[in-house]
Amino acid sequence: FPSHDIGAESSLAAVNLASNVTLTVGSHTLDATAINLNTGSILNVESGSTVVGAVDGTAAGLGTVNVSGSNTMNGAIGSTNGIAALNVYDGASLAANDSIKATTVIVGYGEGTEGGSLTLADGKTLTGNLVIDDNSTVTFSGSAAIAGNAILDSGSVLNLNTGSAFYRDWE
Repeated sequence: FPSHDIGAESSLAAVNLASNVTLTVGSHTLDATAINLNTGSILNVESGSTVVGAVDGTAAGLGTVNVSGSNTMNGAIGSTNGIAALNVYDGASLAANDSIKATTVIVGYGEGTEGGSLTLADGKTLTGNLVIDDNSTVTFSGSAAIAGNAILDSGSVLNLNTGSAFYRDWE
């Protein structure tokens, strides 16, 4: 098998992760219309990864997506059922070009102090509880919105642009 790409030559209809299974996408491609996560399943998106398609739990709040390095995800994360957690690690950045629905989104996840960053595209919504850890930054582009609570730790930054909306309380 010359490559570790999944669906790169021809997009798959679905990739289904069984319970308690971890799939790590290194500097390769994961291309499927639907990427479905189960109880305890983890999708690790490392630097240089290309993930194409919507990532979602098979039921409400199942599965975790961990992002390390610099990445862009074009499909919705938690499109229908939502996922348990989206973790953007310290030193990592994620440009999310579609909406996010997760019980918890942590930016700057881990023990480091360099912080992480998340940018949500114009017109998209983050639904869930947002934790912006030490020295981390979250930017809502254009009219991007959050429907959930936000917790900002020491040195963290939340950039809301004209037209951005916040639908809950924040600390």
